[in-house]
Amino acid sequence: VRCIKPNDKKMSGLVEDNLLHHQVKYLGLVENVRVRRAGYCFRETMTDFFWRYKILSPKTYLNWKGTPQNGIKEIMAALAINEKAYQLGKTKIFIKNPMTVFKLEEERDLKIEEIVVRLQTAWRLFLIRREIKTFYDFLLEKFKNVQKDPHLGRKVVWPKHGKILDQADDMLKRVYKNWWARKMIGKLTKEQVESWRIKLLAHSFFDGKRAGFDMSRPYDAHHCANTAGIAAFAGKVSPSLFDAGIVKISSKGKAMPRVLVLTKQHVYKLDNGLAVNARRTVELANLREIVTSKAKDGVVVLRSKQEGHDVVVILPQPFNVEEFAARLYVACREAGNKIPVNVVASPAYNNSGKPGSDKQITLAANPAGVAGTVWKGNGLVWYA
Repeated sequence: VRCIKPNDKKMSGLVEDNLLHHQVKYLGLVENVRVRRAGYCFRETMTDFFWRYKILSPKTYLNWKGTPQNGIKEIMAALAINEKAYQLGKTKIFIKNPMTVFKLEEERDLKIEEIVVRLQTAWRLFLIRREIKTFYDFLLEKFKNVQKDPHLGRKVVWPKHGKILDQADDMLKRVYKNWWARKMIGKLTKEQVESWRIKLLAHSFFDGKRAGFDMSRPYDAHHCANTAGIAAFAGKVSPSLFDAGIVKISSKGKAMPRVLVLTKQHVYKLDNGLAVNARRTVELANLREIVTSKAKDGVVVLRSKQEGHDVVVILPQPFNVEEFAARLYVACREAGNKIPVNVVASPAYNNSGKPGSDKQITLAANPAGVAGTVWKGNGLVWYA
C-alpha cells in the first residue's frame, strides 16, 4: 500500500502533476507494476536476501566466500527450489510464487530455533564446565598437602556445589574415604585389622538394634582362661577362631558349664578337659540362623537345620555375644553356608530333639541388680 499526496495546499480536487510524478517515481510504483506484470510477487536485493536466508544451506552457513548471487543458488538448491521459481537480476532476486517465500520463512524459523537450542546448549555446557573446574580446583588446593596432614584431610570442608555435581561429589567422597581407610589400616597390625573387620561386621548387625552395643570393647577372640588347653586343642583338632567359657542349656533346661570353641568347620561345646565329643559338636553346615536378643545379655541361640537340635548358650559378657556372632557368621560364610544374624525381643529355640517343640526365651532385668546373665529355668533369663 502506497499513499500519494495530490498537492501541498491540502485542497480537494487539485492534483499537481509534477508532485504526483515525483512520488510515483521514487516510491518505485512503476517498477512494481512492471514486476507484477512479469508475474513476480516478491523482489529483494540479492545481498539482503542472501544474508537473511544464508543459514538454510550448510554450504553458505557459517562462512561463505563467494558472491551473494552464487550463494542464493546454493540456498535454493539446498531447499530443492526449482530454478524456474525465481529469477536473478543484476542486483535483485525475483520470486514468482508466494508459497516459495512462505517456505523460505518457515525453514528459516526452524533453523533459527535449532541455532538457539545449540547456543543455549553451548552456554549451559560452559557454565557446567566452569562449575566443575571451580569444584575440582578447590579440591586440588585443599588436598594438595593431605599426605602431611596428621588428620589426612578429615577436617577439610568440601565445597558447595549444584545438583549437576551430586554424583561426582558422592563418588569422590567414597574414593577419599577408601584412601583414608587404607592409610589408617596401613598403620595397624594384621591382628588389629582382623579385629576391626569383625567389629565393623558386628556394627552392621547390632548397631541401633541391641542395647549397649559398643565397638570400643576389645575383640580378642580368645577368652578362655585355659590357654594351654586351647593351644593343645589347636594342635590336635583345629585352630580356634573364638573360645570362651560359657553356660550351655541342656535339652532338659539345665544350665551346664562348658567351653565353647569355634573352628573353620565346627562349633564345639567341650567340658573343662576340652575332650572332643561328637554329641557336643555342631557342624557349621547344619546351622540356619544366629539369634540374639535386643537386651544387654549373653544369650545366643544357634538355630539348626535339623529341627529340635538348636543350641542355646550364655556367654560371659554381652560384647562376647556380638563378637561371637560376627566371627561365627564369617566362619559359616567361608564354609559355604551363609546364614543370617537376627536380633529379636524374645528368641525362640528348640533343643528338645523333637520337632514342633519351640519355646521362647523371656528376658527380664535382675531384681537384685547383680551383673551378668543368669538362666532361671523354663526359658526365663535375668540380666543386668
